[in-house]
Amino acid sequence: MIRALIALALLSAASPAVAQEVRVDSGPVRGATADGVTAFKGLPYAAPPVGPLRWRAPEAPERWSKVRAATAYSADCLQNALPGMTGSGQPASEDCLFLNVWTPKPVAGAKLPVMVWIHGGGFVSGSSALPETDGARLASRGVVLVSFNYRLGRFGFFAHPALTAEAGGKPTGNWGLMDQIAALAWVRRNIAAFGGDPANVTIFGESSGGESVLRLMASPAAKGLFARAIAASGGGRDSWPTLAEAEARGTAFASGDAAALRALPAARVLGGITMMNKDERQYSGPVTDGAIVTGNADRIFAVGEEARIPAIIGNNDDELSFVPAAFLPMVNGPALAQLGSAAEAVQAAYASPGDARHHVAGDIIFTEPALAMATRHARSGAPTWLYRFGYVPEAKRKDGAGAGHATDVIFQFGNLARGGTASDQAAADLVADYWTNFARTGDPNGGALPAWGRLDANSPAMLAIGAAGTGMKPAASPALIAIAAARDAQSPEVIRLPSGKGPAARPEITESRAPFGTIVRNVSEPTLTAYLPDPAIATGTAVIVAPGGGFHMLSIENEGVAVARWLNSMGVAAFVLRYRLIETGDDFVPVFFRRLTNLPELVSAVQPLRPLATADGEAAVRYIRANARRFGVKANRVGMMGFSAGGAVAVWTLSAGHKTSRPDFAAAIYPGLLPDPIAVPKKAPPLFVLVADDDTLARGDSGRLDAAWRAAGAKSELVTYPTGGHGFGMEPKHKPTDAWTGRMRDWMQALGVLTR
Repeated sequence: MIRALIALALLSAASPAVAQEVRVDSGPVRGATADGVTAFKGLPYAAPPVGPLRWRAPEAPERWSKVRAATAYSADCLQNALPGMTGSGQPASEDCLFLNVWTPKPVAGAKLPVMVWIHGGGFVSGSSALPETDGARLASRGVVLVSFNYRLGRFGFFAHPALTAEAGGKPTGNWGLMDQIAALAWVRRNIAAFGGDPANVTIFGESSGGESVLRLMASPAAKGLFARAIAASGGGRDSWPTLAEAEARGTAFASGDAAALRALPAARVLGGITMMNKDERQYSGPVTDGAIVTGNADRIFAVGEEARIPAIIGNNDDELSFVPAAFLPMVNGPALAQLGSAAEAVQAAYASPGDARHHVAGDIIFTEPALAMATRHARSGAPTWLYRFGYVPEAKRKDGAGAGHATDVIFQFGNLARGGTASDQAAADLVADYWTNFARTGDPNGGALPAWGRLDANSPAMLAIGAAGTGMKPAASPALIAIAAARDAQSPEVIRLPSGKGPAARPEITESRAPFGTIVRNVSEPTLTAYLPDPAIATGTAVIVAPGGGFHMLSIENEGVAVARWLNSMGVAAFVLRYRLIETGDDFVPVFFRRLTNLPELVSAVQPLRPLATADGEAAVRYIRANARRFGVKANRVGMMGFSAGGAVAVWTLSAGHKTSRPDFAAAIYPGLLPDPIAVPKKAPPLFVLVADDDTLARGDSGRLDAAWRAAGAKSELVTYPTGGHGFGMEPKHKPTDAWTGRMRDWMQALGVLTR
């Protein structure tokens, strides 16, 4: 978002322009050279997305044979301007898929580093023709600079059942992101003719442009199109609506087939959507479509599935400083609402109520996400640098105010306003040097610049750029830690585990409701969902929770999430395991209950699944041990806890032949479906077994399990209760009860795994 308060008047070029010709794959183009930099403006990278091409993936532009003049910007994409917002001065049109190139050496083979700018504007506004982002000054530092337009608002982000059906399984909804990918593909094909190196492309952007950078890093559709990335004030922790949700909003906007939708007047499609009015009932914005955007970016980064490339991530130190104090409650309220019941604790983590009131929304929207995304990326092994920009031009400084949202853009490009001081210019030179060094070598350091250390995920430090100087500082704070804990609790990380060959099950995971909570069935790919405790009480112990369900389903809500939260309350990191199940399809209920009343049939049906479920348990143990530092746990304190069939998985994993994939301790709660005899490993880890006397399903197995462990000289504790039946100790509201939690807490305390 480029605000009106950043009024710019660029210094005009003193030397006359000289024509320069280059050939791209669509035809020859002529740019103009001034002060040693040649600019090519208004180059079409895709066909006009109008008429039958509205809401379609971008197609190649028509070829031309005569030299095309490329000395002036072309139209911006259709958008509604806000009063007081700076604009490019260009007309707006649906025909807007153009890009611009600035190069200091338009000679094929020069192999200069390439920087591709993605503009911000909340995906509803913005332009590649803003004077603030003119690329000449940055290009003069020895890089090829590219900027481009992409479809905005409902033209760029619109899903509808008619369009989904027409797409026939191909990407739909995220037309603007498809434009971004098409522009990057154009760069790969053509940038060598402008002196650029197609193998050395850095994408960079601010605000929604920065978020685009992060989403492109996480998108399989953009794989290989860039080698480095810089995300400025790009957030990254928010969830985009699903395709079904976006289609519902599209249907609320208009009905009809694809042809009827494309016949709608442009003015109606444009509507009144702005940065301040997103019309959320009828406009979705970007979509989790499953192809371009496959999931939340923070989760993709958390499991290391993003492009593991060198990256710079950061934001400004006072993002919402432009919001008048009287209006801060209107901004803070919705931001805090995202944190649910943790909002009060987050506010209390600030130095004072005034500090919280001034910074909390900006920290929730920008600062904590920048730290989280950078930390996740660093944990993947990719070189990562974190920054926080706090420089304010000398003429605009006032007490207590830092660098507001988007005020860094003019420093990234070196396009300072008239009247900028030597100090302002030095700050611009500093940022430009870091950025171009990074584009050139993959490391921002060099020359006499203040040293910028790579991010250590376990002790994060950032480069603080400010009026008082530039240097390394700790990146975290009590408030940011509290925000992160609240977010992680609401949106736990899901980790895919290697599965090898599995059963012929449906590829999707089906969730549904039952009287006893949320159940999951048709699991063909094992996953772990991480629930981490408050760092202030963390013990360093991890427990894998395997819910029950007779190997036909997993009782996630009661035996999974509720138990994980109970473990968290004791400072234990919990990981809910979705292990592989028997495929039952639509016959789930009758098949399950027929087998439930015929135990021999059920035990027989389970046996082929035993090696798969055991492998899933072992994979979970190995993963947590390999990533112990990341989760703040100790590699020799990984336990497992299972209920019913999950208890069997825990026992099988405990009995596995590989010490590296065997838990250090385990608890089997009313375990069932155990074969006879029960295998006990050498030097068997401690075991806790709990069952009710009237549990006809698990009483026998529990007794045999305890006896087998004791006969082998291993440590086992069997706890029995007189009544309760199978599955006792879980309230109707799906919370673990005192019927067993106190005994197990005492057992874990005796093992020494609840000490910090």
